[in-house]
Parts: sequence; structure tokens; C-alpha cells
Amino acid sequence: MAKILIVDDDRVLAETMETWLTFEKHTVTAVHTGFDGWEQLQKNEHEIALLDWDLPDVNGIDILRRFRESGGTMPIIMLTGHTSVDDKEAGLDSGANDYLTKPFHMKELSARIRAALRTQAVAAAGVVPSLGKGNEAVLKRGDLEGTRLAATY
Repeated sequence: MAKILIVDDDRVLAETMETWLTFEKHTVTAVHTGFDGWEQLQKNEHEIALLDWDLPDVNGIDILRRFRESGGTMPIIMLTGHTSVDDKEAGLDSGANDYLTKPFHMKELSARIRAALRTQAVAAAGVVPSLGKGNEAVLKRGDLEGTRLAATY
């Protein structure tokens, strides 16, 4: 399973996530300050990070921007109480791979982690998803208008 970094100053929530994710057989490191989170991100020992927006010492968005600017590619899911569309836009535009608002269900967190890791694995492998079997002639023509693909589109 995955090596997961949790950066959240809410120790109860961090412990709950750590317990849940450990039960799911992940290896989890939890830290509670932005500085500790930044230090852990720089070590590049994790496969995905869960990053709180509102940390007491350094803003999670600032950590995220700095990480992306330094070339960091690890998937990061923002965890926050910021629920407005503008905040979600800011989080995603700052480099978050996903954005989950508090409170959330642990099963949803797990599903989003799996999705982010799948996306990362596909990107790392350089695999381009297929449009479906049986569409080769249409794809060769490059004329898709009015064509039904994969029995759906």
C-alpha cells in the first residue's frame, strides 16, 4: 500500500486519519505544523500527502505552491474547512490534485487517495488510456463527429 504524509494541526483528526489509513494497510506519517510538513515533503519519502490549508505557522497553500515551484510532483490532497468555490479554485490552482472539505467521511478520503495514486501511476507509466476496442477505423480517419465510441459516445 501507499506511504502517506498527513499534515494537519487538528491532532484528533490527524490521529483518526492515521488510524483509518493504517487499518487499510498504508504506512502513515503525521505531523502537525507547516514547518514539519515542509520538511517531510522535501525528504520525498511519501507517495501522497494530505495537507491542511490552515496551519498555525505556515499556510498550507503556501507550502503547496512552494512544493510545486521546487518541482515536487507527489499528489497532494488539500483538506480544509474552506468550502467556497473560490477557495477550491485557489487550492487546485495552487497545485492540489484534489480538494476535500471538512468534515468528510473516511471512506471518501480513501477513495480520493486511491484515485490520486491511480492517476499518478498512469502518468508515471506514460500510458494513454484507450478509447475502446472496435473504433480503430474511426480513429484512423480522425473524423469523430456523429460517431458512437465505446458504445456510449
